[in-house]
Amino acid sequence: MLCLYSNDMAKEGKCFKFNRKLHLVTRLLPTKAIIIHGEQLKLLSNATLQEIVSHYQQVVFSRTSPAQKLQIVEAYQGTNNIVAVTGDGVNDAPALRKADIGIAMGIAGTDVSKQAADMILLNDNFASIVTGVEEGRLIFDNLKKSIAYTLTSNIPEIMPFMSYVIVGIPLPLSLVAILMIDLGTDLIMPFMSYVIVGIPLPLSLVAILMIDLGTDLKRELWDCDTLNDLEDSYGQQWSYAARKGLEASCSAGYFFAVLAIQWSDALISKTRKNSIVTQGMGNQMLNASLLFATAIAMFITVVPGVKNVLQLDGIRLRDAMIPVYYAVVMFIYDELRRWYLRKYPKGFIYRETYF
Repeated sequence: MLCLYSNDMAKEGKCFKFNRKLHLVTRLLPTKAIIIHGEQLKLLSNATLQEIVSHYQQVVFSRTSPAQKLQIVEAYQGTNNIVAVTGDGVNDAPALRKADIGIAMGIAGTDVSKQAADMILLNDNFASIVTGVEEGRLIFDNLKKSIAYTLTSNIPEIMPFMSYVIVGIPLPLSLVAILMIDLGTDLIMPFMSYVIVGIPLPLSLVAILMIDLGTDLKRELWDCDTLNDLEDSYGQQWSYAARKGLEASCSAGYFFAVLAIQWSDALISKTRKNSIVTQGMGNQMLNASLLFATAIAMFITVVPGVKNVLQLDGIRLRDAMIPVYYAVVMFIYDELRRWYLRKYPKGFIYRETYF
């Protein structure tokens, strides 16, 4: 919606029928634009002015006083509009102060208008306002994405310690491995601000690996370094080195699970509403980050010296693919969610899941 007010003369419009005795607009004509003279504006009540500005998309006010400029701003705010006001003179100061965002001219503007404004247009070019709004919205949108991405990557890092304290299972990730997630695979992602709005990381991966290998052991016996014939529920005996090797394999599986979900996170968070097919993969920084994260994961789980420091070990390809299935399901789910957002923009899912 566009509104222009000026101290210059303008020809009065014939867009509405006005009863001067009752101070009422009796009929709004079917048009998109209107010109209102300052003398006409004096006869309009606030309710009538709100009705007019809500009916017409483009309104020009001519020969307006400082009080009327303030009245115009209040009328638009009364119709639930976010109002931006531009001005360069002393008379514009009340309207600049009242508006949601006051924009003063940096070259032609007076000191009073600059002090009353929230933003100063340095080149006095109105086209720069559109560019500024676009960049501001982009920064705000990316800020929300980066915060959400950081929070979702922290959940699988906190859960190992919670499960260790509450349930008593071995730590799925060591402290050094967690640092590798934050400083290695997660290093470039925040700069692109791609985040997840889908389902969380599947925490069942470690349990799947351990059940597959037949363990049903007590924590106290598991950590006993002098016990080398610990027997599980299948009758299989485990030495201390074998138990710790199994634990390192489980940690590597958990590490791969975090990586796979981060892949899905990055692809999902490229767009908040559009499909990834429409958005495309033109962001070369994101593509490089995905490859970099994968290379880091392969490096720290394959190189002997590195994986020993991180307390990780190699895992079978079948086990490494388990989180990939979850990542694909999560990606498909979010594609369906975004399709529903586009189809039903006022529905329950839009209100509860769109941010």
